[in-house]
Amino acid sequence: MTKEELDLLEQKLDAVELQIRKAEIRIEVTKTLNRYETYFQGADCNGITHGTCAWDDPDIWIDAGMGARLDGGRASLEFFDQRPALARMPGALVEHESCSMIVEVADDCMTAKTCDFAPGYKCLALGRSQVWSMGKCYHDFKQIDGQWLIFHRHWFVVCEAEAAYGLLYQNRSYWKECMFDELDSIHNGNITVPPVFVEYQDNYRKDGHLYLYPEPPDPYQTFDGNSDFKRTRGY
Repeated sequence: MTKEELDLLEQKLDAVELQIRKAEIRIEVTKTLNRYETYFQGADCNGITHGTCAWDDPDIWIDAGMGARLDGGRASLEFFDQRPALARMPGALVEHESCSMIVEVADDCMTAKTCDFAPGYKCLALGRSQVWSMGKCYHDFKQIDGQWLIFHRHWFVVCEAEAAYGLLYQNRSYWKECMFDELDSIHNGNITVPPVFVEYQDNYRKDGHLYLYPEPPDPYQTFDGNSDFKRTRGY
């Protein structure tokens, strides 16, 4: 076998090893995200706060798509600390699925990006609210101490609508819930790091074409800080 043939064989073996490594990472990323969604639905903050998100990473942020972003681990953890009290309320039911997920692993195998559809619903009896909650989710992952963890989470709300009326009569029910006295202490009682204001973007339009962020992530070499607002369609 010539040197050129050996070099070509080595390149092919390297490419196969890279694809195997990426496949392993996709499995780990999917497991982490599914674990996060399962814990979130059950309001299991111990589960969420151990082994799903990179809380100590200085660049961690969570954006629920409602005009505010939680920057840093402390602000995010304070948000999740509210969940158990909400879950213990009579008639509280929250569920968000993760489906049609796409996972793109960087060529350097240091980070990964995902996007998925996130249909769901929630019922809060004390808030007199029962709604459909639809959207898409985007995540950035990185490996820390052998675990693949979320360090950016962006939920793009498409619509939140009272179940009795349907999607055309959406009323952004999350904010409606916050106005009820019964829920006020849960949403605001132990917040010491306020969310950072971001411009609210209404992703649902009744008077024009819909453009549902995020788009599937493209193949990439290494994470460069670019996130989820890629736009390729002309409308």
